[in-house]
Amino acid sequence: MPVGTNEWQKHHPWEPSPLSHPQPVPLVKPADLFNPMLTIADIMQQPVPTCALDAPLAEAARILRDTASEAVFVVGEGHPVGLVTDRQIALAVAEHGDNLSQLRVQDVMKHRVPTVRSDARLDALLDTFADEGVAVVDDAGRIQGVVRWLELLGHLSERALGKLVVNLFSPHRER
Repeated sequence: MPVGTNEWQKHHPWEPSPLSHPQPVPLVKPADLFNPMLTIADIMQQPVPTCALDAPLAEAARILRDTASEAVFVVGEGHPVGLVTDRQIALAVAEHGDNLSQLRVQDVMKHRVPTVRSDARLDALLDTFADEGVAVVDDAGRIQGVVRWLELLGHLSERALGKLVVNLFSPHRER
């Protein structure tokens, strides 16, 4: 028997002691998920891969290649109005291979752009983060930066990362 074994454990060595955890231990507090001192502006990446609405789709593909990004944010007067992903470009090639040179970014872009303000805390990302990243905007809604997986990884606890992944792949989440 190990040292410090009580009488109950001598007769039940295969079971944990009923005294080992009399109260449930909370799994996580909100402060355990993120560094509470950091804002979005502290971790965002600049410059942001962007292009105009009427840009040729080939230009968006070049921007993706040159920036090693998964998405290009489409801007109109400095405001994010859409985004084009590498997947959307691949699907456009498969579907419109004959007239690919005539396609514009606005023909294939996603219209829902996840955004977050630069002065927000990191926990704002739990509800807004998308696989392609989040556009960081100023008070006037102009794009200032981007937060992608790469920027997040060093600043989230394992639990926050798990919570983010669950939110991303939740079946009721709007895409």
